[in-house]
Amino acid sequence: MAIKSIKYLGILLLLFLIAFEGAFGLIQIAGSSFPRLIQGIFFIFLFKEFIKDNNQNKVLLYINTLFFIFIILLGLKLLTVTFVQGQYEFNIIIDFFRVISIIIYIYLTYYLLKQDLNNLNIILLLNSFIMLVAFFQSNVTPLTDLAWDVKNNYFPMNTTGYVDNITFRKRVTGVYSTSIPLAYVLTTNMILTMYMFVKTKLNLYVIYFIFLGAIAVFSLTRSVFLSWIVLSIYLTYFIFFKLTIFKKILLVIFIIFTTFYTMNIYIENQDKFDRITSVDGASAQGRLPLAITGLYTIIKHPFGVSKADYNEAKKEMYAIYHVSNILQFTSHNGFINVGFKYTLLGIFIFIYFMYYIRRILRKSSVSKEMRLFFLVGVMAYFANSLFHNAFIVIDDFYGLILLSIIAYEYSLVEQGKEKNEKN
Repeated sequence: MAIKSIKYLGILLLLFLIAFEGAFGLIQIAGSSFPRLIQGIFFIFLFKEFIKDNNQNKVLLYINTLFFIFIILLGLKLLTVTFVQGQYEFNIIIDFFRVISIIIYIYLTYYLLKQDLNNLNIILLLNSFIMLVAFFQSNVTPLTDLAWDVKNNYFPMNTTGYVDNITFRKRVTGVYSTSIPLAYVLTTNMILTMYMFVKTKLNLYVIYFIFLGAIAVFSLTRSVFLSWIVLSIYLTYFIFFKLTIFKKILLVIFIIFTTFYTMNIYIENQDKFDRITSVDGASAQGRLPLAITGLYTIIKHPFGVSKADYNEAKKEMYAIYHVSNILQFTSHNGFINVGFKYTLLGIFIFIYFMYYIRRILRKSSVSKEMRLFFLVGVMAYFANSLFHNAFIVIDDFYGLILLSIIAYEYSLVEQGKEKNEKN
């Protein structure tokens, strides 16, 4: 009985750490991130299960193989940058440990899903606290000051440089340092919510999805709003073809009414939400030159980019585009940053990984409905990450839940096959 109680408490702690991913990142014990240290301890106790599940689940095995290849590519990058170019960059060593942490994170989430899919609901429920804080931080709500006080008082490690910045407060952040980490968590939450709707057909998830869309607007982050639009189109398509003709007519009327109502709210508050639709600002116009500069750099240095290499490439591209953002910022493109982290080879390997996972799912008995959802989920994730620096195989830990879900769905198919063979 005591062992079961300890196990349940351990699972609850893991669920909490996953739900609050990024909220306590700066809290360290002996130089290691508090959540990573705790997750590492759990992983040690589950290592035998990890080996067993890798042998039984082809998708999980291939995911882990991808990251082991990335470790090898980090070695190539270290060799190129440090020993060939003579640039000593300690962050490459840190990246080794980050990849190991990624492997641990994916497996622990997969393990929790295997125990009970409702654990995903618990993650969403716990994380909804952060979503509520973000929602009420908007100055169109009556609890704006209270919501910002929650962040500043209970998550002070994420407020440095932003506490008294009134301009900054126009964009909600939840308990995170800025609106960008919130955008990644929002995107993942949207995909997870849609996943649970596909699994259960419960309208509660549709309501929560709409709530997340409101936060996306309040964050004034164009990319995460684009992700919401992608998933909204999918949701409409998913629901529409399952309704009777009369209900289809009602749905169309509802969509038209909601669209006009939303546009009216936007027009009345255009000064507050203009950033969502504006493409004239320096932030929007600077994205393409930044991405081109990043791509040019990794092509020029395919086996490892040092800081000196990047600075030199920035100067070369600035001479062509004359955009000051090139000299100040990184690529702002998560996919291109795979090349910075794992060399140009890493991009090609990641592309092949996505193709191969799709191929495995098609050959398995995973339903067409679920495969379509995974495709849309990838599109929604890319809609956000192609405009920011973090990425699922680099440093977006919360987004790794999506890989765990793919492995989990494949395990359900394999379990079903085993049951049929026994019968």
